[in-house]
Amino acid sequence: MSDDIGNKLKLLLRSEKALLKLEMRRRGRQTVLAAIGIIAVFAALAALNLSAYLYLSTMMSAPPAALALAGANILLALLFFFIASKQQNGPEAEAITEIRDFALAQLGEDVDELKQNAAELKNGIRKVSNGVSGLFNREFMALGSLMPIVQLFMESRKKGK
Repeated sequence: MSDDIGNKLKLLLRSEKALLKLEMRRRGRQTVLAAIGIIAVFAALAALNLSAYLYLSTMMSAPPAALALAGANILLALLFFFIASKQQNGPEAEAITEIRDFALAQLGEDVDELKQNAAELKNGIRKVSNGVSGLFNREFMALGSLMPIVQLFMESRKKGK
């Protein structure tokens, strides 16, 4: 039974390790995509901002042209962050999660069985203890009831001498 629990614990640990690796891989891809998005935004914005500002400043004054460019820059950055946040684990994560959940359920059943065995052992020990205590109590009570007889015998021997 302990080998079975050991195997289930190994399965649980391996599935947790695999899930952690998948999560780290997903987070790594998110980080790389976000960094690429930021770099692309900065490079594009540097060139775009300069040319757009120069163009807009010919049609309107400088402050509204700068505000329009800032709004466009923010929208572009938000688009890349949104794409990066939508990265998800594939079907392998679901399979590993099912394995982990199965191992947890099996371990839970084994722990319940161990608890039940421990309770049965405790009850057995309690019964044996009560039996031994009852045996000793009866013997001592029997000796206690013999004491008056022993005293009478001793007194009669003293009188006889």
